[in-house]
Amino acid sequence: MSELQFTPAQERAIHCIDTNVAVSAGAGSGKTRVLVQRFLYLVSRGASHPEETVLPREILAVTFTRKAAAEMRDRIRREMERKLEAGQDRAYWEQQLKGLDQAQIGTIHSFCSSLLRANPVECGLDPDFTVMEETDHDEFLATEVRNSLRRLLHEQDEAACLLCDEYGSRSLLEQTVSLLQKGFTLTVGTAAHIYQEAVAESDREAERLQAVLTPDFVSACSPVNRALLEAKLEQIRNALSDITKQENLELFQAVGKSLKRTGKNKADIDRVKQGLDLLLSRPINLKALSLAPAWETFLLQMQENIRMQKQKLGLLAFDDLEDLALALLETHPAVLDKCRRQFRYIMVDEFQDTNDRQRQLVYLLCGGNKDILQGNRLFVVGDGKQSIYRFRGADVSVFARVRNEITAAGGELIQLNDNFRTVDSVLQLCNGVFPELMGTEETRDVYYEALQSHREAGPQPEFCLHCYAKDLSAEEARRAEADWLAIRLRELHGAGLAYRDMAILLQNMTHVSLLTEALQKHKVPCAVVDGRGFYDRIEVQDLLNLFSFAVNPHDNLNLAGVLRSVYMGLDDETLTRIHLALGEMNKENRAASLSGTSVTTNGTSANSGTAETDNKPISLWDFLLKVKTDLDSTASSDLTESVDGVRSAVLALSLNAKAALHRAVTLLRQILSAGTVLNLPDFCRELQNLLHPETILAMQCDGAEQLANLRKFFRLAHEFSSQRQGGIRDFVTRVTRLQKAKNKEAAATVAADDAVQVMTVHKSKGLEFPLVAVPYLDAPFQNDDQNAVFHPVLGLGISLRDAAGKLVPGKVLEQIREENKTKEEEEKIRLLYVALTRAKDRLVLSGIRKDTKNPSTATHWLNWLDQGLECNSTLAERKEIRVAPSTVSGEGDTSASPVPELSEEMKRHLLEGAAPLETYGGRGMNRFSASSLNTYDTCPRRYYYQFIENIPPLDTREKQGKRLPPDVLGSLVHQVLEQYAKWRMENGFAEDDTVWTAYYRDAAEELANGRFDLTQEAETMLREYLHSDLYHSFASKQKFAEYEFQVQLQDGEHRFLITGFIDAVAEISRGELVIIDYKSGQPPREGEVRNGYAWQLALYKMALERLLQIKGKDSLSVTGASLHFLRNRSEWVLPGQDYRQEILQVCREIAGKKTENDFAHNMEQCPYCPFAYMCNK
Repeated sequence: MSELQFTPAQERAIHCIDTNVAVSAGAGSGKTRVLVQRFLYLVSRGASHPEETVLPREILAVTFTRKAAAEMRDRIRREMERKLEAGQDRAYWEQQLKGLDQAQIGTIHSFCSSLLRANPVECGLDPDFTVMEETDHDEFLATEVRNSLRRLLHEQDEAACLLCDEYGSRSLLEQTVSLLQKGFTLTVGTAAHIYQEAVAESDREAERLQAVLTPDFVSACSPVNRALLEAKLEQIRNALSDITKQENLELFQAVGKSLKRTGKNKADIDRVKQGLDLLLSRPINLKALSLAPAWETFLLQMQENIRMQKQKLGLLAFDDLEDLALALLETHPAVLDKCRRQFRYIMVDEFQDTNDRQRQLVYLLCGGNKDILQGNRLFVVGDGKQSIYRFRGADVSVFARVRNEITAAGGELIQLNDNFRTVDSVLQLCNGVFPELMGTEETRDVYYEALQSHREAGPQPEFCLHCYAKDLSAEEARRAEADWLAIRLRELHGAGLAYRDMAILLQNMTHVSLLTEALQKHKVPCAVVDGRGFYDRIEVQDLLNLFSFAVNPHDNLNLAGVLRSVYMGLDDETLTRIHLALGEMNKENRAASLSGTSVTTNGTSANSGTAETDNKPISLWDFLLKVKTDLDSTASSDLTESVDGVRSAVLALSLNAKAALHRAVTLLRQILSAGTVLNLPDFCRELQNLLHPETILAMQCDGAEQLANLRKFFRLAHEFSSQRQGGIRDFVTRVTRLQKAKNKEAAATVAADDAVQVMTVHKSKGLEFPLVAVPYLDAPFQNDDQNAVFHPVLGLGISLRDAAGKLVPGKVLEQIREENKTKEEEEKIRLLYVALTRAKDRLVLSGIRKDTKNPSTATHWLNWLDQGLECNSTLAERKEIRVAPSTVSGEGDTSASPVPELSEEMKRHLLEGAAPLETYGGRGMNRFSASSLNTYDTCPRRYYYQFIENIPPLDTREKQGKRLPPDVLGSLVHQVLEQYAKWRMENGFAEDDTVWTAYYRDAAEELANGRFDLTQEAETMLREYLHSDLYHSFASKQKFAEYEFQVQLQDGEHRFLITGFIDAVAEISRGELVIIDYKSGQPPREGEVRNGYAWQLALYKMALERLLQIKGKDSLSVTGASLHFLRNRSEWVLPGQDYRQEILQVCREIAGKKTENDFAHNMEQCPYCPFAYMCNK
């Protein structure tokens, strides 16, 4: 069809403007072109008839995505420019072209947002509200539900406590967040009524079974059922008189399982079995009856809390936009009248993916009645066969309703079934299979309408079935299937088809790694266009592991991932030896603990003097540090004689493996040090300087994609830092949460000159490709396992714990799951239809099936297509391939790609990046943290180990006994005080012990692995401090918590950059700021002055003064700074002298030192120093 030609149906859809129109547009039928031409027709009529002029702003065009809106606007603009260039009616088209920018072409949510912002008084909103993206809304809900639940439990709220006892706080939180994400409308009392009826139904069923189960009934049964019932009939009838007893329920269950569906009365037996099942559900429904009111009360409280918090913060979700816009139009007739006068024509695209709330909005705009379609200005386009967004709330029945109401009111129903995209052979397959799957009755919400081909027949679709023997696993068969597909695509490429014209469409990304491995192995270039896979990409996981290591080096799993990554390049053999040796060492530690001895650093045993020792398992990181010390200090030939047998197993590695291990630990020390002192953006830059990831990733097989994802990860980190002022730990927490939540963040894509595109079917919607391959047709559908679901008709469905403690669904949830299962299967049929109709010229289909005599009855794409082809084998070229062990490709080397060989220039560059910072001891910028100067004052030698050599401190928990190490204690206390301060500032400085206690428990879980017996000291310290006069002297006036700063000091040719965090800043009186720094260590003796404390506070004061100067805050001044010692609630106030020169002198002193011996040691600190084990005193 040429650009200017239209089919009769298309012509009617473009020019029919005097009535409501519903267009059912099949795949490839040119609906986007129809929408554009209809818009142009409406705005063109005034050129010859000025009285019929329609301005672009008088048309409301609603699209499904922002991308579709931009494309539609762009195509309309190009058409208008073409008419302008033609010269006819030039002035008219100039006016219309200028007015295009005012046209409402966008998503339903962009329309709702603009409507609410234009009417802030009527809708009661600040017009500067923020619309949360889906990810941010999910995170907001999780945070607010957690906070509200804590508060309710603290208040001993009856409903919250009852539900917590039943489900546990974690499960209750997850169920509540899920319900709030999907939305619900509850009325108190409705849920209880449903379960009351369910219990009554069970009681009635017991009476019915009493009447049914008689000797006459038993005599009519098959022999096997008769024998069972004759033996138990009296017992069953007695049990039916009291169905509340557990032993009677167990009898019903046993009988129900034993009854067979045989004999002449098998229909009656079926009914008896169903009746017994109904009796078994009574205890659950009875329990639901008692819990339903609590659920209603609790959820309504949560819903109101969320609403108030959104209002307070000026936040809205997409559903809120629809709700508020609908309420605005319903309750303010003047606003509705204004909109109806403005929009003379309304066009809605992809109507099959709308919901009923959106329909109500459209109906109001059309005729002022949300329930009845009035007026004649509506034009909707959709295709029920392509409705695949139910998980986002789309309801395909809405399109069916609107279509029926338009035709019932005398409007037009236009079918666009002419397909201009796909060759006839592929359409024949669709027309042969889908009528049976979808049905053809026009009374259905979705029915199949045959597609008419406008292209000649192409190659037959290929349908390849991989049958695998019972001694093979499904994954091995999938690997063989992936190999076959890669080889087939390579063959087609050899026949002249470009890789860029091929697309592989998947139901989900579960097995994408097998596919990409096969494509790479067979030299088929590919680009994964994954709408859900960013956080699952291996290069992103490697980065997350690195960031996680910087936050917590003692997480063995993260560290193992780092060591195995391309940045460290340790092979599986080396890692296995390390883990085996670590396990042996910890095994020896445990044995020593039981015998009352302890294992020393070099592996020997020493009597601990007590029967109860505190030998804790050492982490992988501690073990690697020990191994590196051995590597550094011992000649290779003497290794096994100088260290214990456990570590000698690692040290007996090859020279290459030991070099790689040594390099890895050296780099990781630097990364750990950077993570300690740098903010998030600087840490990202330091990682790039240390590891040169772009160089390494560029040399991987899919280097371009990995580089794109690397840059995207760093960009997200920078955005997180700038928008949320978050640090490394905060960023790791957020990314980990998004990863666990299966966040839909898209992997970065790269422009490939010639590569096969791999994507989900959802991602392919609206696209077309010369060749489409759909593998893994046998992939099972995911089950609905939600334990609490709201249904607009059935109500709230919940799960309850049975006598064994297992969560089982109540009656309503069972009904919802059954309905959802049916609707999910229907949508999977439509998803398959979308996949097949993306193909223009060729279609390749494949799946696996176990080679057995009994055919599979599972519900999946493979069986659906196979059954359709059995009826008409000419629709596709069907082939079967037997997958035997010999045909399955090997697992392949799944370890990380080795670090590539580099040029001498690149090696020098890498060595420079891994070396100590050039500025140390030189004339560049020397970097210090405020706390590091305090460490230098305490012991210069310790400063050298910690901040110059970047040696992580030895875990001193064995020495601490039943106490936390000082650094962990300090981190825990600071984290709780920071979080509690931020909560108080956000909540009007309210005080709530349950809030800080919850923060304390979270911190103890994170920092002390939940060892609350070790954190009691911290809890006591916090409790006494938070209730002290010292704390209350500033807490209600606090302005900042954990404030990050940088101060630059100049001393001749030396420049020093001082960084740090100020624990708290408070405005004690108008315009007067004071600084507070928390200390969990031992307070100084009375009259004692510690220079380190003075330097630290003086730097804080200088930093804050500099900040106020930069921001022009002349009305504010820093009048004081003090340390708060939590152990005895005492205060040390910074004296009034100027410490600037003193600090410069210390910085010059440190910068002038080079070696370990230049840094003196303070013997008094040795008993408390985590570096004492290596100090050359």
